[in-house]
Amino acid sequence: MHTVYISFGSNLGHRLGYLQRAFEALNGCALTQIEASVILETPALLLPNAPRDWDKPYLNMAVRAKTSLQPESLLSALKSVEEACGRDLNAPRWSPREIDLDLLLYDDVCLQSERLILPHPELKNRGFLLHLLAMLNPELKYPGTDETFDALAREALKTEKPWTRTMVLYPRFMGIVNVTPDSFSDGGKYLDPDIAIAHCRQLISDGASILDIGAESTRPHSEQLRTAEDEWERLQPVLERLDLTQIPVSIDTYREEVIEKLLSRYKIAWINDVSGRLSEKTLHFIAEKGCKICTMHSLSVPPRKDEITEPPLEQTMYSWCQQQVERLTHCGFELKDVILDPGIGFGNTPYQAGLLFKTIAQMKHWGCEVLLGHSRKSCYNALGTYEPQERDLETVSISLLLKNKVDYFRVHNVAKHQRAFAAQQWVESCCEC
Repeated sequence: MHTVYISFGSNLGHRLGYLQRAFEALNGCALTQIEASVILETPALLLPNAPRDWDKPYLNMAVRAKTSLQPESLLSALKSVEEACGRDLNAPRWSPREIDLDLLLYDDVCLQSERLILPHPELKNRGFLLHLLAMLNPELKYPGTDETFDALAREALKTEKPWTRTMVLYPRFMGIVNVTPDSFSDGGKYLDPDIAIAHCRQLISDGASILDIGAESTRPHSEQLRTAEDEWERLQPVLERLDLTQIPVSIDTYREEVIEKLLSRYKIAWINDVSGRLSEKTLHFIAEKGCKICTMHSLSVPPRKDEITEPPLEQTMYSWCQQQVERLTHCGFELKDVILDPGIGFGNTPYQAGLLFKTIAQMKHWGCEVLLGHSRKSCYNALGTYEPQERDLETVSISLLLKNKVDYFRVHNVAKHQRAFAAQQWVESCCEC
């Protein structure tokens, strides 16, 4: 097995999504024991007089991995993944691309052939790449020299820092977009379609993997919309102006008429059903459309304080998961298209919420992905009296604690999550050898 370092870059479409797609295509196939760096956002590298629309910022990361492939075979595998992700391999060299994969280092090999030069010929000219490799292994030496990447990165970055922010590849964050006048945390803030669309784009830029758009508040004591048409009139102006081929969108709804209308007109990635009680007819329809389903444990929508899950909580959640998985697979869903949500605040006390946080990993037993919707919830008042907008610190702390137990975190503040997780990822990915 050989140790390799590979760079990943994207500056077209849903950049984070393309990085994730390429990583998953290589992990366990061409590469094993793969360890990802943080992700840096950097300005595009452009030639003089390049078209203005080429000036799109990149997301860049590096991975350290093991491979049994020889250098040129590995290069072929990287090109195959680029093509599978939609990159036009014949496009101009400096033009924007969905994904760009470069083999930077292969053990300490120095190689020059018609197809491949090792180390990568531009490596020393790319301060952000030197920085990423130094973060992965500061004691790593540039092949054929005694120069460490620690020293190379510090020298290259004396005059500038060519990145604006950092984020991580995983876990995935679902950004919340409430097109409502009365949601508990940001009610009315994004009711205007123009402001909602700007917020959608900001969340994607901040590092959201998917957006969850909802047109009806489900906070306690909220007034529910009278008709499906009312809900549709809030959703449609936003969906019409989003590029749903590039931005994955979940719709937070349990109205079957709305679901049918949505999936007949738009490319929706998920239906987020907070009721957990859609009819089999509607579930079959969602599955036939190739849409994922997120099902949440709830006793009532909106939640009522007098309805509380009876103990033992773990047994109740086990039985609910079993029932949901059996019902959803019966209706045509594959396990990979089912997401389970324990429903923080929907029929559980703050003390039960703590137990759900502690035991949420048990939900992975069913072979489905797990989502946690804990952002700014009232259970954090067990720790102090805070307004909803002041609960991001508690939200991020719980997210960090559950990083390896949850697939998706549904959160209001994606940017703060990415900053916190990037700090953690930096330390976790740093080589000890």
